Amino acid sequence: MVETWTVEAVAERFVDAARTARRLPRVAVQGYASTWPIVILPNDTYPDPQRVSSLCLGVKR
Repeated sequence: MVETWTVEAVAERFVDAARTARRLPRVAVQGYASTWPIVILPNDTYPDPQRVSSLCLGVKR
């Protein structure tokens, strides 16, 4: 069976391919998934970087 390729037929194939692509699962690299939860804290929750670096170096203020 020979199918005649018209502009309309090609356009319909593209629409069908786009619908199919939207139903496919997302692609992810296997073995690189993180099970750690995403934690977002307010800015005042994080320690002061200057104090942390001075504590690590043993410098007293």
